[in-house]
Amino acid sequence: MRNVVFFHIFTSLALIISACDSHEQEKGEIGKTAEDFAIAYFNYDFTRASKFATDDSRKWFEFEASNISEENIRQLREMEKGATAELKGINVVNDSTARVHIRINNFLAVDSIGGFGRIVDEKTFVLQLQRSGEGTWKVRMEGP
Repeated sequence: MRNVVFFHIFTSLALIISACDSHEQEKGEIGKTAEDFAIAYFNYDFTRASKFATDDSRKWFEFEASNISEENIRQLREMEKGATAELKGINVVNDSTARVHIRINNFLAVDSIGGFGRIVDEKTFVLQLQRSGEGTWKVRMEGP
């Protein structure tokens, strides 16, 4: 009898630990995708950023790329250091949706088409991620 109770306790603990490890691994994948996307996107490397985004988000990269002015390109080249990203929180909403709060430091913000950009020291954004058909996490953009 004692062995049966021990077996049930051990099995329950193993399942709980396994579930926690799986959840933490999933959060790690979500965080890595969000961080890789953000670094590429906020450094205007849209080709790389699109690898971490859903297919329907790619239209926004084309839009942004077509609206970068020569002045913005000059500003980007003159920056001493590129944009950096820091994860602030991950909220797994369900098995196919997550929200990531991420702080971006030292990035060029362009407010209008053809307008001059300005360097922003830091700002926090919320990225929406969804699980793709292949099981990988991708950033879903609803606008630039």
